[in-house]
Amino acid sequence: MDSTYSRLIAHLIEITQAKGRHLEQVLILTQQQTNALKDGDYEALSNLIDQKQAHIDAIKKLDGDFERIYSEIHEKPLVFLPALQESVSKVQKLVVSIQKIEAENNAIAKDAIEETKKKLKNIGTGKKGYNAYRSTIISGGGLRIDENK
Repeated sequence: MDSTYSRLIAHLIEITQAKGRHLEQVLILTQQQTNALKDGDYEALSNLIDQKQAHIDAIKKLDGDFERIYSEIHEKPLVFLPALQESVSKVQKLVVSIQKIEAENNAIAKDAIEETKKKLKNIGTGKKGYNAYRSTIISGGGLRIDENK
């Protein structure tokens, strides 16, 4: 292997490790989202989503860098160093863990949305009933009958 190839592989390892650090944070934030959803703390949930998005944006940039470097060396026979294989494997495991928790969070969120829909429907039904009992009799007000003499 030439030194350029070795440097590119080393850079791929660095990028993968950085992605792993971001994914670890995404995993922690995703776990915190579960608690926020269960507690109905939507302000905290919104804050967690914003924090998570910052990590996702950083990951997208790293993925772009990885793809660019990989495209430079992909034509050469790739001898993946154990360190790169280990980093990639760690990233894959983190992604699987995040996906599992995200699926659970989606189910919790759907349940919360359905519960909110039911409450809103009940409020609408209650409002209609209230308005029906509250309405006043409409009077003809100002009717005048002409009498012929």
